Amino acid sequence: MTAAASAAALLAGTVVFGVAAPASAGELAPDCVKAWEYSSGHVYVWNTCARDKRIKVVMAWGPDQACTTLRAGYDKLYLDPFGRFDRVELC
Repeated sequence: MTAAASAAALLAGTVVFGVAAPASAGELAPDCVKAWEYSSGHVYVWNTCARDKRIKVVMAWGPDQACTTLRAGYDKLYLDPFGRFDRVELC
């Protein structure tokens, strides 16, 4: 294999294996779904909406939490999920 062919193969491999498709973001939860991360890493979500909401806590640098139904007026505490809290989306 020539040097030029080796460089082309290496570049092709880099392009194929080095590029990942961006993750698609879902619809953000409305403002009546309050969420924050404590310094301990726990994530707290509170549904102040008039209706139940089906939500998912999205983590940066870690796996997202599973979709769950959060009833109107209720809250949920995620104990030390892996990663950093990013946002809450609707499912």
